[in-house]
Amino acid sequence: MFTIPLFGRSSALAVFLVAMVSLVQGQTPPPEGPEAVKATMARHAVAIAEADRNNDVQQAISLRLALAAMSKPKDALALYTRAVAIADSAHLDAEAIATRQALARTLAGRGQMKQAYQEAIRAAEHAAGWATDRLAAAEAKRDSLLRAMAIDRDSLLAGAEAGRRAAEVRVNEANDAARSWMWVAAGVGLLALAIIGFVLARYGRIIRRLRTEVVELRSDLRSMEERPRNRLRGPAVDAAPSVPESAGAERSSTPQNAPLVIDPMVRAMFQKQAPMRLITLREAREQGDQEKVQRVVHTLKPQLLVFDDSLAPLCMRIIRENAWSEPQQWNADLDQVEAAVDRILRGAVTPGSPSP
Repeated sequence: MFTIPLFGRSSALAVFLVAMVSLVQGQTPPPEGPEAVKATMARHAVAIAEADRNNDVQQAISLRLALAAMSKPKDALALYTRAVAIADSAHLDAEAIATRQALARTLAGRGQMKQAYQEAIRAAEHAAGWATDRLAAAEAKRDSLLRAMAIDRDSLLAGAEAGRRAAEVRVNEANDAARSWMWVAAGVGLLALAIIGFVLARYGRIIRRLRTEVVELRSDLRSMEERPRNRLRGPAVDAAPSVPESAGAERSSTPQNAPLVIDPMVRAMFQKQAPMRLITLREAREQGDQEKVQRVVHTLKPQLLVFDDSLAPLCMRIIRENAWSEPQQWNADLDQVEAAVDRILRGAVTPGSPSP
């Protein structure tokens, strides 16, 4: 006897019983007549030959099984044996199992119980192996799916982690940029405050200086109101020395200019303001700003007339409209004004004295 597992024995016994039942059922004659059966068998034989030529394995096996069911036991045995060989060579497990079961039934029908039992055992073993292979394939497929799912999960986790890190980097960059802009804004604000403070301090000094000058000017005006005449003639000479008549005639023809007495406050104001205005006048001449030249001369005119009223026509020629249209006269007049200012600053204030 053959040594097989319990599952194989049970399967073989079940196959053997099925074969016996099929054998009993197969003894019932077909409803067709002999001529019809022969014609059908002939068609099956032709179809089997055609399938073998075309290498149609499944069609060849199914046709042999159908022809064996209509053939005599000896012919059926040959057909089943050939079908088993074809199924085994083509590795068609389902067809091989079905063919072996049919072969076992045929052997049992011929009374070859031992061979039938062996074929039934082979069919059971084949079925068990096929089921095992299918189970292993299913498990392998399951493992493959699990591995693919694990790979996808790891990939998704890695992508999520990379996205999170990228988001953190962007957030950190945005925070750094925001802090940088905050420092820039703070620096700009401090710079603006410093500029405002500097401007306020500078204008404060200017305003204080202007206030001081205004106070001085007010005091000067009060002094001038108290002294309505700023220019005073020197004391008159009581007796003139005796001179010859010719000398007296010559003296009468020569004008006598008494020295001027200038208010010290007026002289101090001129000494303070005239140098800067003289510099402004010269810069305006160099830049060709004729209107500014006229404004400076117009500002100097009242003070110049205090020291020398003969400068009035000169100043009027300069400040008249379009005075610069005569460049030669214009430059000559300006040279005389500058010379007069220099002369007054040096202390020579004789009225009508020529420019040095």
